[in-house]
Amino acid sequence: MYKIIGADGKEYGPATADHIRGWISSGRCDGRTMARLEGTTEWKGLGEFPDLAEALTSSSVPPMPPPGEPKVETSGLAIASLICGILGLFTCLPGPIGWVLGVMARRQIKKSNGQLGGAGLATAGIVISIFVTAVFVLLAAAGVLFPALAKAKKKAQTIQCEAHIQELTTVLIGYAKAHENQLPAADKWTDSISNKVSSVTVFHCPVEEGDDCSYAFNKNLDGKKLSEINPKTVLLFEADEGWNGSGAEPETTSRAHWTSRRNSGGIFATKEDICHVTFVDGTFAAIPESGLEALRWEP
Repeated sequence: MYKIIGADGKEYGPATADHIRGWISSGRCDGRTMARLEGTTEWKGLGEFPDLAEALTSSSVPPMPPPGEPKVETSGLAIASLICGILGLFTCLPGPIGWVLGVMARRQIKKSNGQLGGAGLATAGIVISIFVTAVFVLLAAAGVLFPALAKAKKKAQTIQCEAHIQELTTVLIGYAKAHENQLPAADKWTDSISNKVSSVTVFHCPVEEGDDCSYAFNKNLDGKKLSEINPKTVLLFEADEGWNGSGAEPETTSRAHWTSRRNSGGIFATKEDICHVTFVDGTFAAIPESGLEALRWEP
């Protein structure tokens, strides 16, 4: 009777010489397979046993794994993880699934005691899936963040535009008080106060492209004294009349200002265009286009 060492390093037997000859004949053992006679402690190759040497000589079958060698299979979860990771590169959606499957596969392989393989595939699936998921999250965040930033920027520009027209109004009223309560000529109003504002950029609304003056003077107030004007009369309003520009709403020339802004996707691209307006009493209002005709334009 013999004891035999399998390819897995474990000891098997006892087995008879006839059993071992059968394994030799089927290619499951060869001369390198270690064995010992039962009752002894010396391990030798099968070719060193006289009663087995002849079987080894006559055998022409290629060696096969000896008895007891475990068959290693690749984990299906590992394969699925890698596939999901690769698909995620094109669609993003299977990425998180591949991540989960990869983690499960590695745990399964670890607990299999060598019966399952594919740890490398699982790791590759995890790495690719994490990359895909990260890209997807960044893209999703960008889709939310960028519009929010753009909206915040436009809101800030609108607030600045309001501040500009209000500063110009304050300076105009101050100018009048310093000139016997008389407002400047309509065709020279920006020239008259340009050295009294905080910066020349105050004449421009940051929502608009270019650097032209974004506000117009109510031409009906040309050279008028403040005491001759109803306080609720329009003083300044948004229009694209340029430097020293003036007009009296509702005139079509100034409306082109809002139309171009709407077509360019500006902050006022709403259901109805809005115009910033100030009055002789120094107050401010954001008026829908449909409400401009109702404002007081005559002194």
